[in-house]
Amino acid sequence: ERIRLHNKAGDWLVAQAGNLGQLEIFAGVLGEHYERAGDLNLAADWYLRAGEHARSQGGETEAHKYFDRALDLLPPVDHERRWQALSRREELQFEAGARQADIDALIELANKSGDQDRMAQAMYRKAYRILWSGDDRQSLPVLEETLEIARSAGNQEIGIYVLADLAQAYTHMSNLTTAGEMAHMALERAEQLGDEEILASIILPLSVYYDYRLGDIEPTFQLANQLIEISQRQKNRGREALGMNLLGNRYMDLGLYKDARKAFREGYRLADMVGSRLIRAHALKYLGYCHWRLADALAAREMLDEAIAEFTISGEDENLGEAILYLAMLLESIEDYTGATKQHTQVIKVSSTILQQEATAGLARCALWQGKLDQARQEIEQVWSYLIESGPMGMYFEILVYQTCADIFDALGDSDKSLAATEAGYAELMEGAQRIKNPRWRQSFLRDVPEHREIIAMWERVNQ
Repeated sequence: ERIRLHNKAGDWLVAQAGNLGQLEIFAGVLGEHYERAGDLNLAADWYLRAGEHARSQGGETEAHKYFDRALDLLPPVDHERRWQALSRREELQFEAGARQADIDALIELANKSGDQDRMAQAMYRKAYRILWSGDDRQSLPVLEETLEIARSAGNQEIGIYVLADLAQAYTHMSNLTTAGEMAHMALERAEQLGDEEILASIILPLSVYYDYRLGDIEPTFQLANQLIEISQRQKNRGREALGMNLLGNRYMDLGLYKDARKAFREGYRLADMVGSRLIRAHALKYLGYCHWRLADALAAREMLDEAIAEFTISGEDENLGEAILYLAMLLESIEDYTGATKQHTQVIKVSSTILQQEATAGLARCALWQGKLDQARQEIEQVWSYLIESGPMGMYFEILVYQTCADIFDALGDSDKSLAATEAGYAELMEGAQRIKNPRWRQSFLRDVPEHREIIAMWERVNQ
C-alpha cells in the first residue's frame, strides 16, 4: 500500500508543481517518492534533475548528494545517464581519490562509446586536475593530447580551456613566449564565440599569465572584476567566490592587507554558502596570510591549520605547500624557529622546485637566528646559485629571498655577495614598482610589505 501511495503522491506532485512551473524545485522530493514506489528508472531521472537544479543555484553539497543517488540507481549499461551524473559529480568532488575515480570512470565510458567529443571532455578533466595539483610539466603532455582530441572532435570549448591552461603551465615554467601565444589564442577564440560562460572559465588561468608577463597589476584587477560581474549576472556564487579570491590576491600583492582580507572574507562566505570546499580552502589560506601580516597570529594559525588539512585531503600539493610556507613564516615571526624549520622542511617534501627554494631560504633564516652559521651558509648558497641561474620568476616572496641572502652573507662576512643580493633585490623591487601605474598602490607596494621596506633600507645603507 505504501508503494502505491508513493507513486500516487509523485504523480500528484508532478501535476501540481508542473502547473505552477516549479518542477525543478520539487525534483528531489519526486525522486524520493518514485524510488520508494520502486520506479528506479524514473527516480534516477528526477535525481539528475534535482542535482542539475541544485548545481545551477550554487548548492554544491546538495547537488553532490543527488548525483550520488542517481548513480546508485542507474545500471552500468545506461552509459548516457551515467555520463551525465559522473561528469557533474566529478566537478564537485573534493577528495583526491574520489575525484580520480570519477575521471577514470568517465574515460572508460568515453572509450566504450567511441565518442571523441566525450573523450576530449574526460581527458580535459584529467589534465585540469594534474595542472591544478601544481605539476605543470606532467600536465603538458595530457593537455596537448586533449587539444588534439578536441580539434578532431570539433569541440571549440574544450580547445579554449586547454589553451588557457597551457598558458598557465608555460607561465609557471617561465616560457612566457609560448604562454603568451596560448593566452592570446584562448582569449581571441573565446571572444569570437561570445560565450560568457567560456570567458569566465578562462579568466583565472589567463590571470596567471598576465600577472607574470605584464608586471602591472591593473590588468589582473580588471580580469578579477570581470569574473565577479559575469558570475553575479549568472548567479554563480561559486565562481563569484573565485573572483573574490582573485581580487584579494591582487590586493595582497600590493600590501593592501585589509582590502585583501575583506575580499577573501567574501570569497569564504560565498564558497561556504554553496559548499565549495576547495574555493573555501583557498580563501582560508589567504585569510590566514592576511591575518599574519596584520599581526593577528592566533587567528592566522587557526585558518592556516584548517587550510592545510583541507589541501591534504584534496591532494592539491602546490596549494598545500603554499599554505605550509605561510605557516612556517608565521612561526618565524613569533621566533618559533624549531617549528618553522619543521614546516619549511615539509614544504620541500610536497612542493615544486620554486617553492622548495623559498622554503630553503626559510631554513637558512631559521639557522641564522639559531646561530647555526654553517647550516645557514649551506642552505643559502643553494638558493643564491638558483637565483643566479634561474632568476626569481614564479617565487611568492622573491624580495624576501634576496633579503635573506643579503642578511646571511653579511653575517658570514661575505660583503660582496651581500651587496650583490641587496642590489639584485632592490632592482627587482623597483622594476615591479615602476609597472604599477596607480600611485597609491605603488606606495603601498613599497611601504606596506615588510620585506620591501627592509630591502630599500638595506640598499640605502650601502649606497650612502
